[in-house]
Amino acid sequence: MNYPTEPDYPRCPACGAVFEPQPGAVQQCVVCGEQFFLQVEEADETDEDREARLALERRLADKSQSLDDRHIRFVQLEKRSLYRSRTWMLVIGLGCVGMAGQLIWIGARQWSQDATRGIAYFVVAIGIGLFSLRFFARARRYLEQARTMSLPEPTTPPDFSTLSDGSQIVDQLHNMTRRDE
Repeated sequence: MNYPTEPDYPRCPACGAVFEPQPGAVQQCVVCGEQFFLQVEEADETDEDREARLALERRLADKSQSLDDRHIRFVQLEKRSLYRSRTWMLVIGLGCVGMAGQLIWIGARQWSQDATRGIAYFVVAIGIGLFSLRFFARARRYLEQARTMSLPEPTTPPDFSTLSDGSQIVDQLHNMTRRDE
């Protein structure tokens, strides 16, 4: 495809492609399909362009809110997976410690019969014990990651105007008992 390369042509804010402007203020990129508003003078803007610009700004604001919700869900999912991974690392590490303990027990029993075999059990037990330390270290790393991962502080205070004090529930219960009588 041949895209125009004139320096006075606008660029798409999403992908940076240069394109020939279409009539009207609302433009659509020929490469990525993103819609955006071309900056025009107030006097040159028609009512139709103004409505289209306002609609596009509303869509972008809704998209921004949607991205915030997605980010929150992503952080929750990531934290959950880190805690699960930490649990698995602890289980595997404890399993390795249990196997090392069992090998030490078997090695101690074998020591009296065959010292070479007993030493082999001890060496393998030490290797598995050291291997379990890697799982415990990884579990600690996952826990630290989960604790440090957090959402930024909200920029606006919460809106409690839609909440009530609960007194209407008591009134509703009184009304229900009056109807039954």
